[in-house]
Amino acid sequence: MTDQLTRRAAQAAAAMLSVAVLCTACAATTDSGADRRPAAAEISATGTTDAVVAAAEALPASTGTPGAGDLGVARGYTDAANRGDVAGITAAFAPNAHFDRAGSQFTGRDAIVNTFIRPDVVDDKGHYREISVTTKGDRTVIEYVFTARGGGVTEHFTYAYLIKDGVIVDVIGRYV
Repeated sequence: MTDQLTRRAAQAAAAMLSVAVLCTACAATTDSGADRRPAAAEISATGTTDAVVAAAEALPASTGTPGAGDLGVARGYTDAANRGDVAGITAAFAPNAHFDRAGSQFTGRDAIVNTFIRPDVVDDKGHYREISVTTKGDRTVIEYVFTARGGGVTEHFTYAYLIKDGVIVDVIGRYV
């Protein structure tokens, strides 16, 4: 029964994510009023639901509060990103790290930083605000509200961090 409820909750969340991505893509504007889709919303909605359900089902149930070391690494990334500290951001990731941003895949620290984080977070003057922290299996899961472009873009999502040996080796990012 619990597995069915978990699966149904994941499917409902995936459906809401698809609607949110489509609505964000249609309605987002910059401060000047010009159309601008946030980079995360540029992802095609095709297949998004299946990918989100699969990712949610792959994570074990919540096991409580993350360890202080893993949480410190995740928050170290967040703090560096909020400061626009590219060297600090880079140091937070393992060289062969992987980042799944709502279906967009980035493999390798350089690709993560230079193709995703620098343009979409640092250059857009992005700011993460932590909402909640928990764990799922061996991952530290942080829920954020993210703003960029002086508040012209606001997104609500989670990052499920896998941290090994003091660095981030994998992140699954999903809209809430």
